[in-house]
Amino acid sequence: MNDTALPAIMMFHIDSGINILTVLLENELVDTAMLGDLISERAQESESIQEERVWSALRAFLFQEGRILNFPKDLQGPDREPTAI
Repeated sequence: MNDTALPAIMMFHIDSGINILTVLLENELVDTAMLGDLISERAQESESIQEERVWSALRAFLFQEGRILNFPKDLQGPDREPTAI
């Protein structure tokens, strides 16, 4: 194994996943409903609550859910308008 720290490798892969998902969404290259279902299945198959939360966070990113600590949209304020996808 090389000298790269395991946390650095983990962060690289998480960052890569977010970048790929962003490109897919911005260019409408994926059926979000189907991907959302696949992510939900992975969350249900999780072996730990931590893994389930990671999948849930990814699904929230996919559907732009959970902005500003899950406050209702009417309480978020004008500076936090959701971006159109």
